[in-house]
Amino acid sequence: MEYGLTAQNLNRIDGGSDLYSSYSAKLDSSLQTFIFPQKVSSMSVEFAENGFVLGFQVVIGRDSFSVMPLLHPQDGEGQLSELIIFDKPVDKFKILNPVSDIELTLHVNHLPAFGTTPKGKDKNILKSGSTTVCEGIDIVTPEIWRDGLEGPVAPPSETQVKHVVVHHSAGANNYSSAVDVVRNIYLFHTKPPSEGGRGFNDIAYNYLIGNDGSIFQGRDDQGLFDPDNVLGAHFCAKNSNTMGVCLMGTFSAVRPSFEMAESLYGLISWKLRKESLSPFSSSQHPISNPDRWLQVVAGHRQGCGSTDTSAFNTSHTLCPGDSVAHMLGEMRNHIYGKMQSCDYVSSIEEGEEDEVRLWPMPASAFFKVYVPGEHAYNLSIYTSEGVLKKSQTIKAKVEERVNIAGLASGLYFVYLETGGLRKVRKLIKQ
Repeated sequence: MEYGLTAQNLNRIDGGSDLYSSYSAKLDSSLQTFIFPQKVSSMSVEFAENGFVLGFQVVIGRDSFSVMPLLHPQDGEGQLSELIIFDKPVDKFKILNPVSDIELTLHVNHLPAFGTTPKGKDKNILKSGSTTVCEGIDIVTPEIWRDGLEGPVAPPSETQVKHVVVHHSAGANNYSSAVDVVRNIYLFHTKPPSEGGRGFNDIAYNYLIGNDGSIFQGRDDQGLFDPDNVLGAHFCAKNSNTMGVCLMGTFSAVRPSFEMAESLYGLISWKLRKESLSPFSSSQHPISNPDRWLQVVAGHRQGCGSTDTSAFNTSHTLCPGDSVAHMLGEMRNHIYGKMQSCDYVSSIEEGEEDEVRLWPMPASAFFKVYVPGEHAYNLSIYTSEGVLKKSQTIKAKVEERVNIAGLASGLYFVYLETGGLRKVRKLIKQ
């Protein structure tokens, strides 16, 4: 049967359901239009064995979507693309193919908008994103956003979280309905691989955050334990002891919105405070590998390489995007500040009889610092973006003078470390 405005034969593959279907096609190197009998909410593309085609685009009106390979494919998924989510369901789109005679499969989803479901008709049901770091977080639960969809079959597993891993979904940034993005990601993650899905039991992430700051619980705890301790499927088969948070959008060249970033900081601050973890610490991960250490607050790409755990190692995945990777130092500082507002004291500071003193504040050409104990400290000064500007050794129990005349005016963070102890103080340079 022929669909479309060109002589393109688009053949439906047996199988599918009311929520998804698949079509095989062979494309020439031209702009071709496809018309579907059902509205399409999202789609992924599976290329034949000859490989993934870069430059392949889906065009709807003035909007175009680059078809990108999976950020972290499993075995057998090397030719499958990331999910493309349309802001509103469409019944036709154009495909711009740069290479002639390409065989592929279009895996299309037909999810109804959340606003058409029984729970979606309640205009107040999605209010969330107001984080109260000291007490808890306001989230949209799976019972709400999954309305009309089947839940996970197998019960979840529990893990003790020691690391929070930040991701991006590699989708569009200008969507108007965050809940519909979550629903489409859920379907993509849970439908069978034969239908262009990932075959997971549940959505991969513990939490997802929208461009408006709304926070969605991802993995369903099914009432068995705290949802933030559900074992996910997001970190290159190293998921134990991690909590995955996905920023919905692509953050390779742009930063998350203010609302999204604030919700991210609040969510992680709440979790680290709950687990008595410091945002500046690192620990062994996986536990079975004594040679690998991972920061408590990390980006996805830091867990995929065999040895290089740098936030800028992109050899295995681009996630969570360069912009978020560059924000990790700044992010830890924001998280620490929010935790401090709750009278948080990290385990590295317990048992100290004396306190670090840093004055005057604000400072101009210099400041003085006093540290307790018997051992010297290494002092490092970082910008709010996490860039190291100065480092020197400080003697204990002596008023040391630190020259900052060469620093620009603004907010900095002073790190003082000795042995396994770390102190962090704000510095305001006039």
